[in-house]
Amino acid sequence: MNALELVQEVCRRVGFPVSNTATNSTDPQITQILSLLNEEGREQSARTDWTNLQTEATFTSVATESQGAISTIAPGFRYIINETIWNRSEQRTAPGPVTPRQYQQLKSGLASLIDPVWRIRGGNLVLQPAPAAGRSYAFEYVDKRWVVGADATRKEQFAIDTDTHLLDDDALLYGTLWRWRQAKGLEYAEDFVKYERKLEELIGRDGGRPDLYLHAGNHDFPDPTIPDGNWQV
Repeated sequence: MNALELVQEVCRRVGFPVSNTATNSTDPQITQILSLLNEEGREQSARTDWTNLQTEATFTSVATESQGAISTIAPGFRYIINETIWNRSEQRTAPGPVTPRQYQQLKSGLASLIDPVWRIRGGNLVLQPAPAAGRSYAFEYVDKRWVVGADATRKEQFAIDTDTHLLDDDALLYGTLWRWRQAKGLEYAEDFVKYERKLEELIGRDGGRPDLYLHAGNHDFPDPTIPDGNWQV
């Protein structure tokens, strides 16, 4: 559902006349619903590592501590998914994030590492020790831009009626409805419980879940498959 369709559905459920526009409306009831819808979208997008909001960033290293602004390296950056930064040129991991204390300890020379560690400081991605220039790095991160325009432009909230989104339609509706009832001073507990149950269901199923093993062994990758046949041993 796009922005207009979501606002229209909320209007139907609360008994308001259905508007033919949402983002351009001057009706205070419609503008309030749209504002609550955007509030719900922003908060819901930060609720968990939604797979629809996970994306990949790549950059080429420079031979300095700072690799540049994280918002430039990873547009829409919310946070890096831990243990995903890799030096693809040398097929080595970049551990992190380290604490400020650990980072300063490395800079002081009290300890040394072969592979750089990382942290985000002052909005920049910094590596210590400084890597060699020209290395290809990659990582996955969660994007805070949950809205998608007709031209595929990612946004942080609905701006025009035709904007769509990367979340769940029902969850957005449930969230907007309980927020609207709360804003009007109405009873919203039942709507809130319904909303939370929906989110729990979505979070539990989002992206699937790996099997858990109680015995030792490496299960990062599937075991090799040997085809059936007559083998001469």
